[in-house]
Amino acid sequence: MRELGRTRQLLMAVIVLYVTVITAMGVVALRRRWASAPEATVMPGPPSPTHSPVVTVSLPTSTPFVTPTRLPSPSADATVASHQGSHDADIAPGPTPDGTPRSIRLPILMYHYVSAPLPDADIFRRDLSVHPGAFRKQMEYMYSHGYVTVSLYDLVYALTRGLPLPERAVVLTFDDGYADAYTNVYPVLREYGFTATFFVITGFLDTARPGYITWDQAREMLEGGMDIEPHSKSHPDLSELDYDALVYQIVGSIESVEANTSHRPRFFAYPSGRYDDRVSEVLRMAGIWGAVTTHNGTRHSSDGLLALSRVRIHGDTGIETFAALLDWDGDVE
Repeated sequence: MRELGRTRQLLMAVIVLYVTVITAMGVVALRRRWASAPEATVMPGPPSPTHSPVVTVSLPTSTPFVTPTRLPSPSADATVASHQGSHDADIAPGPTPDGTPRSIRLPILMYHYVSAPLPDADIFRRDLSVHPGAFRKQMEYMYSHGYVTVSLYDLVYALTRGLPLPERAVVLTFDDGYADAYTNVYPVLREYGFTATFFVITGFLDTARPGYITWDQAREMLEGGMDIEPHSKSHPDLSELDYDALVYQIVGSIESVEANTSHRPRFFAYPSGRYDDRVSEVLRMAGIWGAVTTHNGTRHSSDGLLALSRVRIHGDTGIETFAALLDWDGDVE
């Protein structure tokens, strides 16, 4: 056990050194281009935070995962050039190769916790928490009504290259990388044959922070058809950071995902939905194809890949409201 512990410590030290070196290289390379960049204007953010103070969730994070019975997909004949399963796409999707601007209505659902909040939880934690039973009902509704989950890669290729999507396509996203993503979400998704994108705060996984998934679990989820993408290193307001810190949060989190999963991430979730022109420019230079916001809407365009809107699922979202949100045709408010 001691030898194993020393090995893990050595491996973590190597990873940290790798990320530090790559980040430093990114700072040097990106700073040269940054010198001539125009001053950024801060985009409007949401009136309330999307990430509450850290609450340790009492969930069995070390319980061995048992793969549940997987239901047949409701759309086995759907024609979609899916990225799922490859996770190695390296051909940049935009701008549109054929010069055709495109717009697509597709709900990107935004979840945070899928677990019951503690009795003394604040208003933000309660709002961000979907009860596991309610989540199962939502997935059952999608399954029984013929909705099909696709990835953000599928959406971007549809917008930039015109590749087809299923008629009732939905993207599922889960922010922050809480432990219940593995214990409460992943088994249900596997059961219904759904996929999702999990945006993880990589610094919390690097330090095995309680209440969050581990890199071992992230790799298992990736192998199970899910996407693991960065949500920064420590969830700060990126629009308030100086340039060096901004590069560290973005490039560092990208490199951490790649180092721990052997998957080069192409999508990013803005912490608390806040960003500005500087943030978007660093994302472009770091090879990110698309980024999700907290802006409410279901319409996406080929010229707005770094400002994808989403549909927030609240703790009190009932099944009737959930059904209406899936069919909502809305632009960013």
